[in-house]
Amino acid sequence: MIDERQNFVLCDFGSATSRVLLPSAHGLVRCKEEIERYTTLAYRAPELIDLYSNVPLGPQIDIWAMGCLLYCLCFATLPFGDSALAIQSGNYSLPDSSPYSERLHKLIGKPTVITHPPASLARSSH
Repeated sequence: MIDERQNFVLCDFGSATSRVLLPSAHGLVRCKEEIERYTTLAYRAPELIDLYSNVPLGPQIDIWAMGCLLYCLCFATLPFGDSALAIQSGNYSLPDSSPYSERLHKLIGKPTVITHPPASLARSSH
């Protein structure tokens, strides 16, 4: 979004919260309804897709979304598209024509793969 002074404004923070939810304790149906109401699939962390993994849903999901946003800002496309399977596996690729440094590539990768247990478990089971 662009404000009246032509500055970019980040928005759509419907999922941003300091609460931590545990799907088994708060109810899978209730969690799923909140996730579908307040988040966009392309920015969801793996634990928001696989609620049966019972990973606590906390601030780390917003860090994941930030990584997706950074990727999108750099490459004008989403790292996982709208694929729940790609998100759960944590597999994405950087464009071959990327003009950015290895340091930025690593920064993009940190929030979107390394710190999320469901993604690392999916990779280790292959």
